[in-house]
Amino acid sequence: EIDEIWKNREKTSSDASNRILWVLLKKLDWLEKLDNILLIGSTNLQDSLDSALLSRFSQQIEFRLPDEKEI
Repeated sequence: EIDEIWKNREKTSSDASNRILWVLLKKLDWLEKLDNILLIGSTNLQDSLDSALLSRFSQQIEFRLPDEKEI
């Protein structure tokens, strides 16, 4: 789950965590230039993710739990 690596910078005070996030964001920017690369991330804590990370995903798909009528 990507929320374990890419936490929101506003909620993380660690300089090391911020540096790791910055490096990973730069790597994502580099991957965007390549063809045939598909990056899939999953989380159940979308609010904890950094907005810079979310902006690098071209699509977001939400899978909701079924309600009682659908079961």
